[in-house]
Amino acid sequence: MNTETRSRREFLNSLGVASLATIGMLGLPALRALPRQEGDIGVYLRPPGALPENEFLKACIRCGACAQACPPDCIRYFDRGIRQDTPYILPRKKACELCMKCVEVCPTGALQNIPVEDVKMGKAVLDKDLCLSHRGRGVCEVCYQCCPRKGKAITQELLRLKPIFHEEYCTGCGMCEEGCPVRKKAVEVIPTDATIHKAGLKGLELENA
Repeated sequence: MNTETRSRREFLNSLGVASLATIGMLGLPALRALPRQEGDIGVYLRPPGALPENEFLKACIRCGACAQACPPDCIRYFDRGIRQDTPYILPRKKACELCMKCVEVCPTGALQNIPVEDVKMGKAVLDKDLCLSHRGRGVCEVCYQCCPRKGKAITQELLRLKPIFHEEYCTGCGMCEEGCPVRKKAVEVIPTDATIHKAGLKGLELENA
């Protein structure tokens, strides 16, 4: 883990936020969990460098090497269906730190060896109705401070330092979602091929783009 990544993790720990983020939505065992079930397609993320879903399912041999190589232990496995034993990441439980170790050990190319700046695991969406800064309930800054591309993927308004999300720079790592101190999470990272058609993450519905 590099110094910058470690400092972001230390920042979250100093706020007591990381412990909140490790409380899973489903309360299931760590590596044999089901993904989130909001919306028809389920909201989960593949590890960085993953091929398009259909290609990924064909290429992945369910070896488990990616999870074993993952320093932050953020990679989990589906436990049923056509995706059984394939890897996914649940950011609010443990975000990806973009160390790219999973990519290095993938034996089939299901996870492509791409530069970190080209990673696009998903896209972060902000619910302003839940965001502390946008609601005027204080100045938070957590998502901004823990973002590995802060100043690009997330910028701030001068007034109350309200966060502004920029999809074109977002890697979808989920550090902002993990760090968000709001109980229901004001930030949600959704797959890149999904769009929201119901406003507000409290009633999040997704559809394929």
